[in-house]
Amino acid sequence: MDGFEVAIQHLFDNNFGVLANATFVGGDTDADPAALGEQFALPGFGDAANLSVFYEDDKWRTRLSVNYKGETYAGSDQYNPLYVVERAQVDFTTTYIVSENTQLFFEAINITDEEVELYSRYKEMTFLYQDHGPIVKAGFRVSF
Repeated sequence: MDGFEVAIQHLFDNNFGVLANATFVGGDTDADPAALGEQFALPGFGDAANLSVFYEDDKWRTRLSVNYKGETYAGSDQYNPLYVVERAQVDFTTTYIVSENTQLFFEAINITDEEVELYSRYKEMTFLYQDHGPIVKAGFRVSF
């Protein structure tokens, strides 16, 4: 298995910034979907990329991100290999700092309503399909 990661971050003069990273994974351990029996595989590894724009000052931290995860091997059921289909989603988070130990926050995860899909052996063999929709959280954090 081999791979590499690249990342860049730039802060502008007006409290805005941009952050990008990408991870590329390769290797010679491709599983044969037609073969039965055990095969060597490394679950969870795959290409990934993130792009974020953000704003930060003494009171606010705000970030809008696009996250991509390439197709990955997830493991197997009793007889079949399982793969997670590639996906990309958009997330947003903002925090208002009330005091040194108090914050208000708002998070919207998966704004683009992307599904999670696993298939078994071949893409036509859907194993799991989940549509959770966006997840929205708001709250108040206090640290002691």
